[in-house]
Amino acid sequence: MKQDESYKSLILDNEHATCTPKITVREQQILQLCAKGMTTAEIARSLHRAESTINFHFFNLRAKFGTRCRHATVLKALKLGILTHT
Repeated sequence: MKQDESYKSLILDNEHATCTPKITVREQQILQLCAKGMTTAEIARSLHRAESTINFHFFNLRAKFGTRCRHATVLKALKLGILTHT
C-alpha cells in the first residue's frame, strides 16, 4: 500500500516534468497577479471577472502544471521560465 501512495504522489506532484505546459493569455495574467501576492478576490476585481472564474482558471492551471495549490503552480511557472520575477 505504501508504494502505491508514493507512486500517486509522484504522478500528482510531477516535480521533475520538463515539458512546458501551454497556457492561455488569461492564465498567464492570473499567474502574474498571483505571483504579485494578489488574492482571488483581488485578481477577480482587477480583471473584471467573477471569483469563480478565477478559481476555474486556477483549477486548469494546477492540472496543466501537475501541482496541488496555486503557490506551487506559481513556483513551477517561475522555475520553467513562464513567469519572470517582477
